[in-house]
Amino acid sequence: TARLVVAAAFGMTVAVVAFGASPNLTAAAATSMAAGFGNGLLNVSIQTLLLRGIPSDLLGRGLAAVAAVANAAAITATLAGGAMLTVFDPRVVIVACVAVSLPALIYAGRALWKAPETAFTREATPIGATDPDRP
Repeated sequence: TARLVVAAAFGMTVAVVAFGASPNLTAAAATSMAAGFGNGLLNVSIQTLLLRGIPSDLLGRGLAAVAAVANAAAITATLAGGAMLTVFDPRVVIVACVAVSLPALIYAGRALWKAPETAFTREATPIGATDPDRP
């Protein structure tokens, strides 16, 4: 699953760069659909890793924290993108956004690719029982 996250993120990045360089509406639509497919794979894979890796008694708080960070990032990106679009061509903004986020993608991708699958699994803990991983 971790490798699927890396593959989906890489494929989505390539599709977004192709979208930014699209010469016409047909190419833009095709690359946008490819990015959407990668986004779907990425969302499901990340949720799977989170559900497998967060201890049962912390699942609600863990997922809430991830959602809060993701929503804050989406709001910030929307505001920054809108500000950039008042100055630059949309294609330049798309490619610049990919270029800025590429180092983080490479860093996280390398870490996930090298991680053993067992790093993202936990033993099921019955409701009300203590999690052996927590002190």
